Amino acid sequence: MRKLLKSTDLRTFTGVRDYTIMLLLLETGVRASELIGIETDDIRWEDSMILVRNTKGHRERLVPFQSKIARAESFYERDLESCRK
Repeated sequence: MRKLLKSTDLRTFTGVRDYTIMLLLLETGVRASELIGIETDDIRWEDSMILVRNTKGHRERLVPFQSKIARAESFYERDLESCRK
């Protein structure tokens, strides 16, 4: 798994995006179908939780995340904003 994470180029937008996605899948245990439904407003930075809405059982749930994910996500958001300009 480390090799896969290290294979991303964190100097590019797609590399940061891919790294963030892999890290979220690995460290939170969310399913890929749940991950694609996560929106920026679903991320609760103040208590390091993500609201997952598209669950298998059709129930919302809160999933904790670590600071490593927060750092990767903040880089991704910054890069995303610069691409929109």
